[in-house]
Amino acid sequence: MKFISCFDINQRTNFYIWEASMFVGHRRFLLLLGLFITAISTNGIAKNINQRELKIDDLFPHDQVLDVQITIDSKDWDSIRYQSRNFFEALNESRQHAPIDHPYTYVEASVLIDGVEFPQIGIRKKGFIGSQNSTRPSIKVKLNHVDKEGQIDGLTNLTFNNNQQDVSLISQFMGYGLFNAAGIPAPRCAYANVTVNGQDLGIYAHVERIHRPFLKREFGNDDGVLYEGTAVDFYPGWLGSFEHKLGSDEIGRKKIQKLIDVLNNPNDNIESLIGELVDLESFYAFWAMEGLLGFWDGYSGNRNNFFIYLNPKTDKFHFIPWGADSMFERYSPIRDDRRDPVSVKTQGLISNRLYQLKSGRQRYQNALEGIMAQNWSDTALLAETERIQALVKPYLAVGDEYESNYNQDEASGWIEWARNASPEEREGAIDSEKFRNLSAKTQEMIIEGIDDLENVEQKESSRKVDKDKVEESDDAWEEGIKKQLFYQFDRALEQRRQFIRQRNLDITEEIAQGMPKWNAKPAAPAIIPSFDNLKPKGDSIWSAAAEGNLNSVKEHLAKGLDINAKGGTLKSSALVSATLYDQVKMTEFLIQSGADVNAKGDDGGTALHAAAFLGQYEIAKLLIQNGADVNARNNEGETVINGTMADWETTKFIAGMLQLKLDRESVETGRSQIVELLQKNGATAEFSDPPDNNFWTMAGAGNIQAVKQHLAKGIDVNAKGGSLKSSALLSATLYDQVKMTEFLIQKGADVNAKGDDGGTALHAAAFLGQYEIAKLLIQNGADVNARNNEGETVINGTMADWETTKFIAGMLQLKLDRESVETGRSQIVELLRKNGATAEFSDPPDNNFWTMVEIGNLQAVKQHLAKGLDINAKNKDGITALQIATLLGQYEIAELLVQKGADVNAKANDGTTALHSAAFLGRYKEAKLLLENRIDADIRNNDGATAIDILNLDWRTTQFIAQMLSIQVDKEKVEDGRNRIKKLLGQQVTSLDNQSDFATQSLHEAVFFGNLEGVKQHIVAKIDLNQKDPNPQGQGASALHVASIFGQLEIVELLIEAGVDLNQADREGSTPVHAAAFFCHEKILLSLLNAGAAPNQPDNKGTTPLDSVITPWIAVKNIYDFVDALIFKPMGKPLDMERIKTDRSKIVRILESKTGKR
Repeated sequence: MKFISCFDINQRTNFYIWEASMFVGHRRFLLLLGLFITAISTNGIAKNINQRELKIDDLFPHDQVLDVQITIDSKDWDSIRYQSRNFFEALNESRQHAPIDHPYTYVEASVLIDGVEFPQIGIRKKGFIGSQNSTRPSIKVKLNHVDKEGQIDGLTNLTFNNNQQDVSLISQFMGYGLFNAAGIPAPRCAYANVTVNGQDLGIYAHVERIHRPFLKREFGNDDGVLYEGTAVDFYPGWLGSFEHKLGSDEIGRKKIQKLIDVLNNPNDNIESLIGELVDLESFYAFWAMEGLLGFWDGYSGNRNNFFIYLNPKTDKFHFIPWGADSMFERYSPIRDDRRDPVSVKTQGLISNRLYQLKSGRQRYQNALEGIMAQNWSDTALLAETERIQALVKPYLAVGDEYESNYNQDEASGWIEWARNASPEEREGAIDSEKFRNLSAKTQEMIIEGIDDLENVEQKESSRKVDKDKVEESDDAWEEGIKKQLFYQFDRALEQRRQFIRQRNLDITEEIAQGMPKWNAKPAAPAIIPSFDNLKPKGDSIWSAAAEGNLNSVKEHLAKGLDINAKGGTLKSSALVSATLYDQVKMTEFLIQSGADVNAKGDDGGTALHAAAFLGQYEIAKLLIQNGADVNARNNEGETVINGTMADWETTKFIAGMLQLKLDRESVETGRSQIVELLQKNGATAEFSDPPDNNFWTMAGAGNIQAVKQHLAKGIDVNAKGGSLKSSALLSATLYDQVKMTEFLIQKGADVNAKGDDGGTALHAAAFLGQYEIAKLLIQNGADVNARNNEGETVINGTMADWETTKFIAGMLQLKLDRESVETGRSQIVELLRKNGATAEFSDPPDNNFWTMVEIGNLQAVKQHLAKGLDINAKNKDGITALQIATLLGQYEIAELLVQKGADVNAKANDGTTALHSAAFLGRYKEAKLLLENRIDADIRNNDGATAIDILNLDWRTTQFIAQMLSIQVDKEKVEDGRNRIKKLLGQQVTSLDNQSDFATQSLHEAVFFGNLEGVKQHIVAKIDLNQKDPNPQGQGASALHVASIFGQLEIVELLIEAGVDLNQADREGSTPVHAAAFFCHEKILLSLLNAGAAPNQPDNKGTTPLDSVITPWIAVKNIYDFVDALIFKPMGKPLDMERIKTDRSKIVRILESKTGKR
């Protein structure tokens, strides 16, 4: 377990945030005051322009688009539309115990709905993660925000979804419609054209709120208990995760807990027990409709987007669909479900448990067939899509301004082809029928692009034009996503129509002999831990270089460390680390000390590549002055100048991974200066020329001459390499290089060679519809039934949906034509079958011994062993079958493996043994079996931990690792099992809540956990007590900082006594006095000051400790709330807000007395 400083969070919660929030708080106070005055001066009653009252039914028309006009102060609009949440916040582990508060706030506005005005309403942004958009945000309108009587037939809240995940616009409208048509409670939905301050935001889905009016209509009552489920399920420990909306929470939670108990314990009559808590008749219908519509993001598909209502009439839960913008899709874009049945989804725990029963499968089939017979008509549904298309088309953007991206897409493939074509070939292409069928705008762009290619004498200016075009294309794309484009809608709608055309046939064929058996276990809901267990330990030279810590770097060099050594989390040189984090003085020092300015990282990039990419002008200048190669290329053949051309989204993404804070204007300014500097020093930007040593790139480019040269130099024709770590044959196949493929085969390329994923060149050809290459491979002995690591045959690859194909092609930067791919695949399937191919996709591959162990298939394991499989063989993750069996509690298989001679002391790639695995989750029976067969309990893994150390692992880390492995864990069972194993090993029994691996704790960790003895041991060992948090993205907090933040008084006094630096600042200049003052630890503050700590030392922004507590409470409470929610509550140590609020005045007086300020 690694320590993460309090201030080392995504949005640094330090005094930068404090200053900004103080200002925001002041403005918010003025705004509230203004709203209060406005409320006094108006009557708050909704005005009606046409003297017409809206009824609730008026809000959900079937044959017209609602006109919704919102008027709002522009500053308020900018304020709410940029509010957002990220994965870290939304999926924080604390949500297991209570729903995470959304970050959205209401502001006052007015709204006109089909001519009826509501002059004082509240409006806020809405959305979990996938639908967030700052230009076209989803919106909540609260009619009674100011006027408490504001409502429409009892409906007070309106929901307008932006359809971001449903470009076809039919998912919610038709999906909810089908639920309702089948008699399954679901919200109503209508289309709305939304404008804000006159700006047209396009078509929204107006979805009925799940609240009292809805419940009254659907269930005949509204006095039950209502909960919303967002990425949650009925697992142990998740009781608090369901968001309470209405009714008695106490009654509802008790019922949920009963359901959790039933679902997570073995029961012979599980269906009956579930039926006592869930209305099964309505659930089977709800579940079947989700399956029929391919709702991959619903309850059964993703444990998401649902409500449950405890109906007082039945005293049972009823399920209600929500968030239905991902229906009419065959496959999920967020998990690989291509092997799953198409007719049913079983990710939801209730669905999964019922589906394992023969009676459950039959009841599901009955419900599904009933719905299909009564409510599914291909003809009627397709006609409805035509009607919707005509209804919404007038509201979609179709102008040149927004179609430019579409035209750019069409033209770019032609221009790329023309780069390597002869003048005659170019002329022939422009004269072809295919060219004449393109739009006039696309034709114009192609001709212009080819003309640019031919202007050889103006090569450099052409490059600049190309760069400008890239930037214009980026701008066009950014502009395009702000509008709903008709051509995008048209394409997406056609994909949904294809789903509708095929759905009946797909399902009917699959269930003809009954529902397919499917026992894959669902993964527990995702959580993200509150602190990073993966942060590196140690004050490394790479961390010190990134921090700009010259003294630390000098110490490392004095100990003999090679200045050009690669290491740290980035596996790069210290010079690259310093460059990435813009440490100019450190860069200068490293160069003076002998750092190689042209040293390359694993990706082939140099420090100058990094500086150019991030716009670090001063560092780039320094590197060039000291001999950096301005034309150096990375492994992808990119020059330094190429790095300056990266679009902003890519730049942001990479900077986010590195936790760099970038300012777009600064980056772009820096890049422009660097380009000028590079060109002055002879840099060029011939991006398309691959690096000389890249055999695999040459194969992909079809450069036979270059490949011949590589082979002449002795390179193995079957060697793996390049960016894909694959063979040259696979590279040639991916990029459809037929002649190159033929040449490589003639030179001895193995047609059945496998990549890291187990796929062959024939898999790639089939997936991409490369018929000529597939034919060539088969003619030369390619295995038509080869399987990859997932057990997929070659034919299976031809079945991939277009979205998956586009995604993978995009990653490989392949330009695909859908019609060509689909035609090629059809030809390949026919060719494969003629040559004996089969497609038993669901059968596990013959070599997948470990999967059989994982799912507990004893008979299959015996069959594998009977075929002579090495019992100690490791899977692709470097784990033996015995380790898998002991980890997952497959006792019978573990016993068989031991009896058959499995090496109990065999190590996985990480050095763990089967006993480590058993100890991790407290698998007592398995541990006993191992010990009886003389396993060595003292073996240490690569981190130096024994099985006994694993037994003492804390619960937070245990839970996090188990989630990463998709293993469901129960705290009581793990604790009981571990204690029983400890008794076997003669160890002291302890509680999981008190366990931390103190033996391997760093000083920072010992302080963080309040381990006084551990701190004493570090002091006795005479380690550097002033060492900083070693993580390069951290804030450089010392142990004294940490103790001062978390109120560890005894440790503070111990560190002071040991002579720690009282005034040591972190990277932002904050001292332990800042921390103690801000968190109002009075005794710690006095201890620091009495020992001589400076009371008024400012941080890098000039903020003193006194400044941090003198601001009124109302202005900073939100900062404490943020820190509490992000750090302290998830640790089970919530801040005492009342104490802090009260003690701030004491802290002010202490600091004033010490500084003489008043």
